[in-house]
Amino acid sequence: MRKLLAAVLSLCLALSLFGGLAAADGTAVEINLYGIGDFGGGLDDSGKPTGNPGGARIVGKMKELTAQAVNPLVVAGGTSYTGSAISETNHGELVNAMYKAMGVKYAAVGNHDFDWSDVNTRDAVFSGWEEQGGFKFLNANVYWTTEERGAEHTFLPYDIVEIAGVKVGIFSVIDEGNMSAISNVNKEGIEMVSCADEAGKVVRELRNEGAQVVIGLLHVYGAQDAPYTVEQPITANLANLIADCEEWGGIDAVFGSQTTSPMCGMVGKTAVVKAQNFGKLIGHLKITVAADGTVSAEPELIPLTQIKAGDDNLFGSDETTRENLPVDAEFKALYDTYNDALAILMDAPRGFADVDMSFEPDDLKFAYQKWYLRNNLYYLNNIYGEHVDAYFHQKGGIRNIGSEVIHAGDTISLRTLYASAPFENYIYTFSMKGADIKNLLSGSGKYGEYASLLQYGFDVVYESGDPYEGNGPIASITLNGEPVEDEKVYRIATNSFLFPGPGDGIDMDAGFDATHTNVLNRTALLKSILHQSANLTDLEIPGLEPAFCPTVYEYKADSLDEYAAGANGEANVDIAKADGVLTITVTSPFTDPYTEPGTVQNVYKVTLK
Repeated sequence: MRKLLAAVLSLCLALSLFGGLAAADGTAVEINLYGIGDFGGGLDDSGKPTGNPGGARIVGKMKELTAQAVNPLVVAGGTSYTGSAISETNHGELVNAMYKAMGVKYAAVGNHDFDWSDVNTRDAVFSGWEEQGGFKFLNANVYWTTEERGAEHTFLPYDIVEIAGVKVGIFSVIDEGNMSAISNVNKEGIEMVSCADEAGKVVRELRNEGAQVVIGLLHVYGAQDAPYTVEQPITANLANLIADCEEWGGIDAVFGSQTTSPMCGMVGKTAVVKAQNFGKLIGHLKITVAADGTVSAEPELIPLTQIKAGDDNLFGSDETTRENLPVDAEFKALYDTYNDALAILMDAPRGFADVDMSFEPDDLKFAYQKWYLRNNLYYLNNIYGEHVDAYFHQKGGIRNIGSEVIHAGDTISLRTLYASAPFENYIYTFSMKGADIKNLLSGSGKYGEYASLLQYGFDVVYESGDPYEGNGPIASITLNGEPVEDEKVYRIATNSFLFPGPGDGIDMDAGFDATHTNVLNRTALLKSILHQSANLTDLEIPGLEPAFCPTVYEYKADSLDEYAAGANGEANVDIAKADGVLTITVTSPFTDPYTEPGTVQNVYKVTLK
């Protein structure tokens, strides 16, 4: 009976679809959809042939395309804001200005779009972005779970717009697996139900409401092999979702997002584009409604930079691809205004690196990851004031600081710290038994195996001998030379993305006695390097343990008096003697941009004998 009913409904739907698909005057209609996906705050022009084109070039090219196109419509994939200092310091204001200049009308909601709001501020944040950017967020499968708003859509699920007499329905969903990629603070009060089920419901509703063309902005995982042409099949969740919607009339065109690889192809009769990230590509869907009502769509990817696979150019014909793009002067002027205002804040040195590090290759990347972890742990133990044995973090959350090597002794700017920790993740401290710690570091847990957890504090040796701490069976694990005991309790710290889990499938719900520090990872990094730049170095003073700090200040004297005399000659060290106590005040050569007056000092006292 159910099958018969479904068949009848499908037949009625099909009959309704083929009764007036063309424009009101019976002629064919062309609609050109353009968009960028997973922009991630990529407003900066990298200046490289294979780098990010920057906001001014993206706006310039989009304006050129839409000025030449018939019936243009501009959209954006999800994850628009998080990922750059120039976006994050103004909470996406400049991204919204760029979207407005491009003419964006609809935007999908991505997992990182939740990074800057919580259950109390979510409405205000997203509606503020819509007002600034002049567009609408769409999503059909995120629901409120709070008592007063339970079962209510968090966002507008879909919209219908008339273009040249054709009713076009546009909707969006997000892969429910993204829920694990949102910090616990940011996902409170919402849930993601099945994106495939909700997509089917929305497609049916749109067709019933007379939508002649249906477009999906799908923040859903899909896969396609290079060279990203219509001959290459598109697979995974995205392809399955599109196929599931066929019985309700289908999706005519899909603008995808979520993954950072491109897509350009067909799933059955549905055209799909995915424009990589950072505006490196513009996705184009040419949709044609023929006079007889038939809908067809053609996908295209338009390069704004050169993208290579080995020595082969996948997109961009030569090294001048990005240089030949039009630059929108008005947006460039606005960007320069923001960037100039931020330059002193973002580029002023805030401390020193104490190791050589980079985002590549493996040894330098591992040194960078350990630097990140070590500074979070230093902050907790030396500034926040809580004894913590180790700091845990997922590899994917320690972000790209570029391929250039930062050498020990180089200064580090706030811009680097924003690149390192772009997400609004707070630090949690909690207790955990040794047996549970071993399970975590080995990759064992109820969510299966994973290999993305890093730690600093324990000395861990893996049976594989992996020098970069790839998770797996553990040969030994010690703390300060002592074996970690299964029943002993240790104090651990991690970020709000992981605690209590399952961020990235990492289960930390064995932790207890948790404390939310209300301190961002990025803030911890800043405070740590500032604090260390005001430490003493290499002292030979009885009764005072030297505090390591990667500065050039080294004072070595044969006697206390000689040391005091020498140190007083330095601008950042002040010596005072009173009542048998030597007080040494060290002032950092750098300032904290978020405090007044911004100077950072450490005071050391030595009892004179």
